[in-house]
Amino acid sequence: GDTQYGKDDTPAIIDRVLKAFNSAVEHHKYLDKKYSIGQIALPQLGDCIEGMTSQKGKVMGRHDIGVSEQVRVGRRMLLAQIKAFAPLTNKVIVPVVPGNHDETQRFVLGDPIDSWQIEVASAVQDACEENPALSHVEFRYPAPDHGTLAIDLGGTIVGLAHGHQAKDMGKWW
Repeated sequence: GDTQYGKDDTPAIIDRVLKAFNSAVEHHKYLDKKYSIGQIALPQLGDCIEGMTSQKGKVMGRHDIGVSEQVRVGRRMLLAQIKAFAPLTNKVIVPVVPGNHDETQRFVLGDPIDSWQIEVASAVQDACEENPALSHVEFRYPAPDHGTLAIDLGGTIVGLAHGHQAKDMGKWW
């Protein structure tokens, strides 16, 4: 979470994320030889883009790319991540929760899944469904009017949320 493409120096953010993907792929290959891991989860935890809602839009003057390009970068990066991990397993799960920077608007109270993070993942899901090599990639989203998600990953229930949902994380938890 929190890649916030578009915030500042998007090329540097992309470079860091791609290096992290490559490192994670190599680490997975190492662990898989020892433990035969099986399915891979690629959680998308919100704020894939910087968006335009934070600080009542004041940060938009600092963006190095606009919102539509931020969404394109987020989509391309998620697809790159999936393509990097998909050949390593027979099941990839992509759980997705919205963040606060990727909210589409804050003018009226809306459904938390009206989110650029959800849109990025949905577009990538569409692309995966068209590609037979990615037919083993599954996406999970929160239900309408929910910003959190609980999923079963190999027999363990995992809860996913973006940090903006709690002012006091201890109490929230």
